[in-house]
Amino acid sequence: MSTLAVPPQLEGATLLKDELFIGGEWQPAADGVRFDVIDPATGGRIAQVASATTSDVGCAIGAAGSRHGIDEYLDYKYVCVEGIDA
Repeated sequence: MSTLAVPPQLEGATLLKDELFIGGEWQPAADGVRFDVIDPATGGRIAQVASATTSDVGCAIGAAGSRHGIDEYLDYKYVCVEGIDA
């Protein structure tokens, strides 16, 4: 993970995450793409964070469905396992 500028009211950079939280783990976007988060007050870059792909979203939905026992309603396995962007 990259180092982020921490606003003074936060005690540590561990509160700021720049990756995707999928299936209980922090991970980069599947294609490695990132984008800037801009502070609207100053116009300065606050951080650069992972940009989720369709596949990342499918995996996140699938992980949430598995966690809550609703697999039968989610057609995520093809997207997540095969890495297909729909």
